[in-house]
Amino acid sequence: MHLDLQNEVVLISGSTGGIGTALCEAFLEEDAIVVPLYRNPEKYEILHQRLLSKGFRDDRIFAQNVDLGSNLSIDSMVRNVKKRFGKIDVLVNNAGASFERPFLLLEEKDWQKGIDVNLNNTARLLRSVLKLMFIARKGAVVNISSLLSHRYGRGVTVYAASKAAVDRLTQALALEVGLKGIRINAVCPGVIDTHMAEPLMERYGDKIKQHSALGRIGQPEEVAKAVLFLSSGKAASFITGHLLTIDGGQGI
Repeated sequence: MHLDLQNEVVLISGSTGGIGTALCEAFLEEDAIVVPLYRNPEKYEILHQRLLSKGFRDDRIFAQNVDLGSNLSIDSMVRNVKKRFGKIDVLVNNAGASFERPFLLLEEKDWQKGIDVNLNNTARLLRSVLKLMFIARKGAVVNISSLLSHRYGRGVTVYAASKAAVDRLTQALALEVGLKGIRINAVCPGVIDTHMAEPLMERYGDKIKQHSALGRIGQPEEVAKAVLFLSSGKAASFITGHLLTIDGGQGI
């Protein structure tokens, strides 16, 4: 099935990470216009050169340096995108960070950072982008959550709590904006082969694979394909408020 994502304007936060890179490539392969959001210019340059080396056209990429902790920075970025393209069709809230530390050893700043990065930044970006989608009466949002939002895990309280909040935010917002033609869903990946998962794989790699129904961990491209599906107004037109687990059976 063709996903009808050609010329759709797609914002991707956390674009320079493993899943973010796969998302940029997947949407560009569908001939969408990709707006990678980033904070570190050096990391973005690595991503940019990778995309060009794969033959993607530079005029399909409109990168924006943005501080997701600042409403002013986000609003400025959204104005830039609106001025250039007049619309935002898809938002992928992929930016986030994992924190692994026993709850009683967490300092207040650690807890606050986890909530800010995984939940508050997501909400800030949503608030600004949804205003454009409301006017257009059209749009799709995919939030990147985690298997840990609803499954077991030791030493990940702030990460699990923040991602569980993203799940509830996804479903509550889906009810609020559905009549405006906007769909909001989330994907909940298990262990994916990215830099973020390297410490976990070093300690528990074999055990994790043994607990997977497919006997392996996931690849960033597999998450990206699920996001493409949920972003498509053609393929997923009647899906909203859904939390799609992508874990190869790790949570069974």
